[in-house]
Amino acid sequence: MKNNLTDILFFLYNSGMLTAVALFAIKAIKAHTKNQNLLMLATWAQQAITWADNQAGENINLATTFIQKRLAANNLQGRFSDAQIQAVLLKANKTIKEEA
Repeated sequence: MKNNLTDILFFLYNSGMLTAVALFAIKAIKAHTKNQNLLMLATWAQQAITWADNQAGENINLATTFIQKRLAANNLQGRFSDAQIQAVLLKANKTIKEEA
């Protein structure tokens, strides 16, 4: 039985199928991680908008700073541009206003 399993793995490795499966798995994991980061950013954006609405002054700048601090605290700084952050904040603001 053990010999059959090693023969199968050896065949898959030599045929390139094992490599193809591994590459597919790596791409799927990367996509899942990126999706989770985007979902986390959207959640933080709603929190930032809610927090900034309770503050005086320029809300979008306060919310952007809030998000940048959260990203830095989670070692995600540089993964989202200021334009992306502001777009997510505007979408979160629109969502919150529609729910109200």
